Amino acid sequence: MAHNKRSFSAKLQTYVFILVTVVVAGLSSVFLNYLLYSVKDSFVGVTTGFAYYILRSHDISKAIHDQTIPQVEKEIAANMELQENILYVALIDREGKVVLDTTGGDVEKIFRADKKNNWVLKNDKERFFYLRNVRLRNKSFDVATIIMPVFLEGKVWGGGVVGVSANYLFRYALPRAAVFIAFLFFGFSLLSALVFFVLIRMLLKPVRALIEGAEDIFQQNFEAEVPVYGDDELGRLAEIFNRLMSYLKDMVSRLQGQSMLDPLTGCYREMFFRKQFTVELERAQRFRDPLCSGWIDLGVVLRAQQETNPGITDQALKLFAEILKKCTRHIDVVARAEQLRFGLIFPNTNMDGAEVVFNRLREAMGKTELRNETGRPVAALTFTYGLVFLDSEQEAITVNAEALLKRAESVLQNARRQGPNRGEIVTIAPVI
Repeated sequence: MAHNKRSFSAKLQTYVFILVTVVVAGLSSVFLNYLLYSVKDSFVGVTTGFAYYILRSHDISKAIHDQTIPQVEKEIAANMELQENILYVALIDREGKVVLDTTGGDVEKIFRADKKNNWVLKNDKERFFYLRNVRLRNKSFDVATIIMPVFLEGKVWGGGVVGVSANYLFRYALPRAAVFIAFLFFGFSLLSALVFFVLIRMLLKPVRALIEGAEDIFQQNFEAEVPVYGDDELGRLAEIFNRLMSYLKDMVSRLQGQSMLDPLTGCYREMFFRKQFTVELERAQRFRDPLCSGWIDLGVVLRAQQETNPGITDQALKLFAEILKKCTRHIDVVARAEQLRFGLIFPNTNMDGAEVVFNRLREAMGKTELRNETGRPVAALTFTYGLVFLDSEQEAITVNAEALLKRAESVLQNARRQGPNRGEIVTIAPVI
């Protein structure tokens, strides 16, 4: 069964959908929950503070033990007059009996009528709840209520109930909740932006790799390889890009080789010859090595009946190039210049070494004739050379590569008077 690969666009849509869903759902849920929590927390905090103030400022446990509840009730009622936001205080034991009620019985009525909230504490946990539209002293109030445990001889005797005006708590709690939600929303927005940023960087990582690979092509760095992330469209594009890089590398290598070589003779071109001569000249200067370089001209002596044959010159050039390559070393440079001229570079070679090459060439040329398809001789080949020799033993002088090649040109012109298959090599001090 074929494996269905998900596309990059499908992955992107899925990632964005999941991210947006999570962010929206998370923000909505957190906003609502924390809004309620913040309001409730404000209510609990304020009412708990009031309850501690009212209940802990009186020794409720001692009053219960000494049965002086009425006296404590009067003290609490007196304190409540100073706290207009406290609506009532009551004590309810574990059996559900109201033993203290600062409202004169209204709390007990509410307690008996309220079936939703558990007013009786069975443990030491505080309880908070909200009552709406209760009547106290013939007036309607919204009440926020906190019940705190009252201990007697180490056990929970019951609960102390403190009712606080909800209107006051709203004025106190809502601004605090609004500020809290504002900071919360800002934090989640920042987190969402960070998640989006990280996700986009992850998704665009293969694209950046392709861009860097394209820049490598413009910088002619064909050795670089683009990493393949996954098997989606971008992954397949990276694989194709790497194959294209390899193809371009081979093509450029072939083109460079073709641009350096003369298509007729297979020798280097004159442009490469001049650049290479500059390199060899610098090397000879640095290491004080001998160097021979210059020009060699091909002479073609045609038979009378073949003078009009236009292909004779090309055949002669190809044949002479083959002979030159056989007579020189692999480190030597043989380049075709203009017309019937060739350039020669003999690295780390003195005059005697160069003469050895030309002796081989004379011997080979003496046995060579240019023949046509029928085997009939149509031309004899000769040569004339003019080279300069940089002697490392002499005092250095200042001269550049172009000047040396011009000097070799003048040497070649003088050598032509010596006859065929002859030449001249002149000594020049090394270059500085």
